[in-house]
Amino acid sequence: QVLPADIVFLCAVSDDGEASDVCYVQTAQLDGETNLKLRSTLQETVAAIQSDSQASGFRGHVECEAPNEFFDKFTGVIQLDSDSTPN
Repeated sequence: QVLPADIVFLCAVSDDGEASDVCYVQTAQLDGETNLKLRSTLQETVAAIQSDSQASGFRGHVECEAPNEFFDKFTGVIQLDSDSTPN
């Protein structure tokens, strides 16, 4: 699915309902590279988000660095609210 935005990847749920900690990102419009880049998330967010319904109820706070030109790293801190734990 194409999402033209600055995002923090928390989890992906496939059509068969399996949660994943990886996704592919296309940055061609930013850096001209046409290869998809593999990105991963924290196991804690995958554990907290196992379905679309859990994703819609997800609550937390992200503090991150200012936008920059580096695509290969991200520095930030995520805090999950206590009511965002798996059901």
